[in-house]
Amino acid sequence: MIDLHDWSERLIATGTRALGPGFLTSGASGLDDFADEFGSRPEIAHPLVAAVLGVSPGPAPTGAAPDVRLWYALHQAAPDVRIADQPMEGPLLDLPEDTSIEVRTEAELSALHALSRLAAVHARADWARRAAGAALWHIRTMQPDNATNHPWAIQVFLERAAKTGEPESRMFAETLLHNCHVSLGRPDRLSAVILIDAGRALATTIA
Repeated sequence: MIDLHDWSERLIATGTRALGPGFLTSGASGLDDFADEFGSRPEIAHPLVAAVLGVSPGPAPTGAAPDVRLWYALHQAAPDVRIADQPMEGPLLDLPEDTSIEVRTEAELSALHALSRLAAVHARADWARRAAGAALWHIRTMQPDNATNHPWAIQVFLERAAKTGEPESRMFAETLLHNCHVSLGRPDRLSAVILIDAGRALATTIA
């Protein structure tokens, strides 16, 4: 039986250790200064880090990627949520057919993470059902072990594992957590922020 409380604490602690104890209290300066190990700042980092630090990211930039727009929507009182008009079990984004598996997996999991958070914050059962269908699609069709090193939406798969008892859901989550440790022996900075946000989302679910 999966213990979501233990997982919540584990994800938050793992992310916090990787970032250092001062990060979570750094506020707007932490948002402005955030960069990955290579000194770069992925587009998705700005609204994600803002969510974890509890500060505003400002408006989404013109031409932002679909998953990035969903993360900015998390900061809106009346969110502008745009997801693909697909059957309930299917991808969330309308990506070009020639999108690589790595880019597709990363974007879809990032979108799933954001949509699940939006569904919880705004008590939207329809968004929650759509997120559940997307999670099932990932489990049946995607392979995180060779497509992403960031643990996007790990909380979605842990919640599904706790609810259904599916070993596939737990394995998907454990693979996501393992992958973000491979390169450095610890989560990279972006993954660490993702883990903290996911752990907090689990804590909210438990509460």
